[in-house]
Amino acid sequence: MAEVELFPRIDVGCVARALVEICCAAFARTAGRLVLKNVQQGAATTCYVALHPQVKGVSGKYFSDSNLAEPNSKAKDMDLAKKLWDFSVGLIS
Repeated sequence: MAEVELFPRIDVGCVARALVEICCAAFARTAGRLVLKNVQQGAATTCYVALHPQVKGVSGKYFSDSNLAEPNSKAKDMDLAKKLWDFSVGLIS
C-alpha cells in the first residue's frame, strides 16, 4: 500500500520570503502614512503658489509646504544642472 502524506512538504524558503514581503509591505504602508503626504497635502503648495494673491508676481523662487524656502545647494549648482540637461537630451535624442 502506498504511503500518503497528510502534510505535503513546505518550502521553508518560500514561506520565509512571503513573510518578509508581507512585513515589508506593512512597514512601508505604516512609514508612508507617517512621512509621506496625501494627494491634498502634496498639491497644496502648487495650488498656493498658483492661486494665492499674497504671492502674485513672485517668480523664480522655491516654495516648500506653502512657504518661501531656501533650496538645497544642489539645486543652485549650475554645473550639475548642465550635466542633468545634457543627460536628459541624450535620453530623448
